[in-house]
Parts: sequence; C-alpha cells; structure tokens
Amino acid sequence: EDPDSYADDYEFRTPLIIVTAKPPAKHPKEGNGVSIIFATNGVADAVAQAKKAAAGRDVTCVGGAMLIQSLLRENLVDELQIDIAPVILGNGLRLFENVDQRNLKLISASNLAGGRTSLIYKPL
Repeated sequence: EDPDSYADDYEFRTPLIIVTAKPPAKHPKEGNGVSIIFATNGVADAVAQAKKAAAGRDVTCVGGAMLIQSLLRENLVDELQIDIAPVILGNGLRLFENVDQRNLKLISASNLAGGRTSLIYKPL
C-alpha cells in the first residue's frame, strides 16, 4: 500500500501543519489542496503558521495528550473538544498532566456512534 495514497482523497483540502521535533527524511505527497508543513519550533509557532494559512478561518488542532498539554500551557486553546471512547486502557499519558488548573464551561455534550461521547468546553 502506498503511504502517500491519503493525499488523493484526503477529506480536508487545507494545509496540514504537523508539530514535530524530527520531520521525515522524505516529504509526504501533496496535492488536491493538501499541503504539509512541518513545524519544528514548538506549538506556538505551529499555531501562528496555521492561523496565517487559515486566513481568518478557524484553526483546528488534532492530537493527543502531549499536544493538548502544550496548547493549554501556551494559552492557545479557545475551545476544547474531547471525544471519549468506551475503552479503559489502564495506562498511558494523562490528558491534563503538567497543566495549571483552569476552569472550563461545558458548551455541549453529545452521544456518537459506537458508544462514544463528545464534550465541548470553553476555557473561562
């Protein structure tokens, strides 16, 4: 299977800004509105690049605990969407570890397919 096949039918026709300390040796395929930028200067720089590329449109950051923690520490979150799957892993990174306490306001909660729940919060 071609690892670059995603670019042909990728659902988001937008630049992808990937936060990483080590970009791949071979740049992934781009096309059909998909462009890829590797941000190696931290999450604040990545968000700045994303905002510039978005030209006034919303910017969505998708990732795991490490990215969420970095975004929260840099005060770069204006909405937090958490999807919960009905699986207990037993170990792994804690979502809010090493982040200062802050209050959140629940904006919405909805049930998704497969028993998942989606929660949307706004920081206060």
